[in-house]
Amino acid sequence: MRNRRVLLILVSVLFAGALLAIYLLRTKRQQTLGGYVEELQAKGERMTFQELIASLSPNTNNSLAVLTNVVLQLGVPPPGASNIDLLHFVSPGRAQVAWSLREPTWAVPSAGSPSATWAQVGDRVTAMASLLGQLHQAMKRPAPNAGVRTN
Repeated sequence: MRNRRVLLILVSVLFAGALLAIYLLRTKRQQTLGGYVEELQAKGERMTFQELIASLSPNTNNSLAVLTNVVLQLGVPPPGASNIDLLHFVSPGRAQVAWSLREPTWAVPSAGSPSATWAQVGDRVTAMASLLGQLHQAMKRPAPNAGVRTN
């Protein structure tokens, strides 16, 4: 009978010790996280959903509209003009960059049409200079966001 009592007391003490250890570890974790969050908030970091939503600014310029309009005006690139082989491998571990080649190499040759030369690529970029200039201006100071997403 006495052995049972000692065993019961021992199991109770171990159980209470385990509960105390779990509580202390959990409290320590919460204190550490809470302290870290307080430290971030003291530095000005926004932590709550309301603070983050409040920081959204209205779309003050039309950079998104300019981007979509310019892309539509540029249209589909001519066949074979968008697959320049940027790195032409000349030997194991060695590559030659496309801009240093006399004529561009193409990753996938276009079927039925001759590959464009650097002069043709340059002419196409020159023809699109005004559209690319509009895009460049719009992207210098893009809108911080496009507002709250509703879709």
